[in-house]
Amino acid sequence: MKQITVLEQEGSGKMAQSLIERLQLGAVDGSAPITDLLRRAKLAAVNLRTVEFTAWVDLEVKGYEGDDTIPPYRRVQGVLKFLNPIHGWRPVLGTEGLETEVRQPIGDVFALSHSPAGFVTQAVPHQIQKMVFNGLGFQCDVKLHVGANEMSRIIEAVRNSVLDWTLKLEAAGVHGHGLSFTPEEAKAAQNMNVTNNYHGPVGSVAHGNNRIGKVSQTNASATPQEIADAINSLLAAMAAAGVRTGGSDAATADLAAAEVELRSGRVPFGKLSKALRVLNDAEDIALRAPEVASKFHTLWQMFGGT
Repeated sequence: MKQITVLEQEGSGKMAQSLIERLQLGAVDGSAPITDLLRRAKLAAVNLRTVEFTAWVDLEVKGYEGDDTIPPYRRVQGVLKFLNPIHGWRPVLGTEGLETEVRQPIGDVFALSHSPAGFVTQAVPHQIQKMVFNGLGFQCDVKLHVGANEMSRIIEAVRNSVLDWTLKLEAAGVHGHGLSFTPEEAKAAQNMNVTNNYHGPVGSVAHGNNRIGKVSQTNASATPQEIADAINSLLAAMAAAGVRTGGSDAATADLAAAEVELRSGRVPFGKLSKALRVLNDAEDIALRAPEVASKFHTLWQMFGGT
């Protein structure tokens, strides 16, 4: 049977290892360079003419820019910290689990995962700095701290994606011969139903000259008082409409407590995030109380929702 392309000669008397087998071995071998693994994955994807997987590999290698959307595994969590002139970096209470998104090429992500400090840092918007200043009572350096292990998690997710793809190719009868594939194998690969987390939204963390994404918390135009007013308006609308959904009692209590803190100049990020997520999951609010949905949407946007 005629091959599409032959990229290497087999050694005499010994069956050459197929590209699919090499990819599988590279994916399970944690010591294999992630950039080498993706180069081989692109070689296989291009020869098989699998457009979606090729596009994903290119994004991982080159990085996600502009309007590119990123996979969920490139969302990482960190904590906001301020620099105490005597005691060093200290966490801002209630900011654990803040999310940011990594756009950098996978090679840069690998370098970040080996940060000697064990973490990378990201500058935060000026408005968030002001909120922290108001809560602390003095000005200082404020940065989002993300553990290097979060970068390692991205690397592992990419390895798993390559491994899953090759296992699905095998199941579809695509094995390859050396570095080449038959027309039938290419057709099978193109018709293969591949579901993977290749896509999803994004943002900027900096470590040295490296950047990651953006903090997706309070937008630059909302002050603590404006957020407090939006919370007050939402709670009033919920009370007037008699809206009560699963988990909403605890969420509204958290919002009421957050309003008090906001009016004193403090921003309880963790408490607000938790309450907003609970209410956002209450899908029947929009149907039962459009006014409540409108007020919630206003507050959600102020706190970085889309």
